[in-house]
Amino acid sequence: MSGIHIREAQLRDLSGILAVYNCSLKELDEEDPIWFQTLLESKPKNIVLLVATVSNKVAGFLLGYLNKKESYVEAIAVHPRYRGLGLGSRLLKTFEKRAKEVGAEKVELSVKSGNTSALGFYLKQKYSIKGVVLLLSLDLNKVKFSRNTEFKVKLINSSRALKLHAKIKAKPSVWWSLITEEADSQIYSKIKNEKILAVYKRRKFKGLMEFEPDTVTVVDYLALPYQYPKEALSALLEGLKICSCRWKIRSIVIPVDATKQAFISTLISTGFKVIGLEYRLIKKLK
Repeated sequence: MSGIHIREAQLRDLSGILAVYNCSLKELDEEDPIWFQTLLESKPKNIVLLVATVSNKVAGFLLGYLNKKESYVEAIAVHPRYRGLGLGSRLLKTFEKRAKEVGAEKVELSVKSGNTSALGFYLKQKYSIKGVVLLLSLDLNKVKFSRNTEFKVKLINSSRALKLHAKIKAKPSVWWSLITEEADSQIYSKIKNEKILAVYKRRKFKGLMEFEPDTVTVVDYLALPYQYPKEALSALLEGLKICSCRWKIRSIVIPVDATKQAFISTLISTGFKVIGLEYRLIKKLK
């Protein structure tokens, strides 16, 4: 089909992007439309939002993060009406080219285990499975936390969180946070609904939890200390539970790399259960 173009998204494309997004909710994480609008308005340098147009109409998009060491594809979506035209492949190849230009050695992404069509698509594009991410869930109404007076939790703003990120002496729960967090912080600083809890032990900063409240809240970022991780997690969850009625949160979901045995053990011992998994895929750029 003629009239197909791949280009950087503009603010005027927002309605078209959201139309594609709304047709692909089963395949994508439920990003708030405000997030896309804020991205298009602020344009952080490390985040790429590409659109595929057919006869000047938005037919698909790719959301990705550029990093000199490794780049990351957050999502690719194509409107059902335009599937089969190779738009996904063209979006991905354009992003891979951009990644090579900034010096990235590889591109990584994740695919939900039930999304076999997406998995087949990426395998066809010469991606390979590198690992697994577990999705662990906790019903806040069914768990009680033992109070530890040494740990205190505070609700902080995004500017304070940006300063604290440099002090975190622990890796986050999931691999993609290492690529996305800095750029995402620039977006979330402009979104009022994003909440950030910080945990302290005797006034010393120990960890962070970032999330956008929902009935089922998926944690965007979680970092716990190497020492006393369970106590720090319990303090964060207790703080979250206290605010859960106001924010209408019933349960939370935390993605965790399957290789992080200590992290997983901490969550399981707190009452979390595995409810799903995602595949981690990688492609080395030549």
